[in-house]
Amino acid sequence: MPVAKLKFKTTPFAVIVTVIAVSIFTYLAVWQVGRAEERKQHREMVLERLAQPVEAFSSENVNLDKDRFKRFSLTGAFLDSHQIFLDNVVKDGKPGYDVITPFKTEKQLLLVNRGWVSAGRDRRILPEIKIDETQQHEIVVMLDKPRSSPVIGIDPVESRNRWNFLDIDHYRQVTGYNVPEYLLQLSPDTGLGYLRKWPEIADKSGMHIGYAIQWSAFAVIAFATFLGLSFKREK
Repeated sequence: MPVAKLKFKTTPFAVIVTVIAVSIFTYLAVWQVGRAEERKQHREMVLERLAQPVEAFSSENVNLDKDRFKRFSLTGAFLDSHQIFLDNVVKDGKPGYDVITPFKTEKQLLLVNRGWVSAGRDRRILPEIKIDETQQHEIVVMLDKPRSSPVIGIDPVESRNRWNFLDIDHYRQVTGYNVPEYLLQLSPDTGLGYLRKWPEIADKSGMHIGYAIQWSAFAVIAFATFLGLSFKREK
């Protein structure tokens, strides 16, 4: 009886395609592992800064990079003029707005995100929010940065006080308020606001590990396919 044996036989094209595929899948797997570590470190940083005691706010010493997610206390009054509603904010499957209100201290005007409100059936009618500008408040806030533009090329302002995203430079031009680059998130423990949950600190590193395993599996499959097609049976 003739005996079959395996003989390795391939082409330069098959080798090149396999090397490219395995390299890409391996790179993506390593990148996802790095993203998982970044997520983990970011979460630890957020938790560490949130655990620090509340500090008195000083605009001269605040820096977005070193102070983001820290909590501060400050005293001032909310302003009714130039309050805006950030559109396209969904909570529990419901559309709504983040309410961004100017807050005037003795030295500076700041922007405070007071939380989420539900949108009505008629999007042309914004929620009615009344503000007593004469009332002084002591509030606790968390330092954060504004939400980035959701779509490239979209205008910041949709209509009137309804904005698609907060563009600080555009806000300064429209209002004349010299507000800083950062945004203050009103603490959930402080009144005077709406639905709030800052920040989102869920551990999402496991998601990236899952993606890394997936890309690694693709690399193994690509190499196994190359071997399977390269070995030929001969009598």
